[in-house]
Amino acid sequence: MEALRSLLGIEKWLVFGGSWGSTLALAYAQTHPERCTHLVLRGIFTIRKEEIDYFYQGPGSNFVFPDAWEHYLAPIPEAERKDLVGAYHKRLTSEDPAVRAEACKAWAIWEGRTSKLLPDQDLIDSFGGPMAESLARIEAHYFVNGGFFGHDNHLLHPARVDRIRGIPAVIVQGRYDMVRTNPPPPPKKANPYPNLAPLNP
Repeated sequence: MEALRSLLGIEKWLVFGGSWGSTLALAYAQTHPERCTHLVLRGIFTIRKEEIDYFYQGPGSNFVFPDAWEHYLAPIPEAERKDLVGAYHKRLTSEDPAVRAEACKAWAIWEGRTSKLLPDQDLIDSFGGPMAESLARIEAHYFVNGGFFGHDNHLLHPARVDRIRGIPAVIVQGRYDMVRTNPPPPPKKANPYPNLAPLNP
């Protein structure tokens, strides 16, 4: 992002990101706070283990979408379900194209089915289409490697939060967003972003 900003000759810019994009936006702003005029973040995801577990391991999103969860579990044998991300990663990197394809599709469709409170078959079909392989393999690669950050709480470490505390920011977190920080964001006194705005669909 910084290389792009420099290439375009932009001195400072507003940084927007949603979901995985919020991870990148926070990492960028903490590294280059002097280049950010504002932050607009939606569907915050800080790639902590508890967030990944909430969505991909349970308990969490599986209670809201139990039917979709069964399809997500299907490619993984019972004996390997204590570490679903690890079991999926093994299949997503398999040399067997059929094994990879099954895992990619199940992973991506789980995301498509849980991206909206009410089912959207067109969205589900798009997630299960050609994008499934890149989506699933890239996400799992980052997840098993902790986002390539130094530690699990990297983006929320007080020293890193202090770097961006002075940047005007708004967070929009959907009330029914299944890919979300769990537990909820910290109280306002500890939160560098006072404009938390939960939205109903």
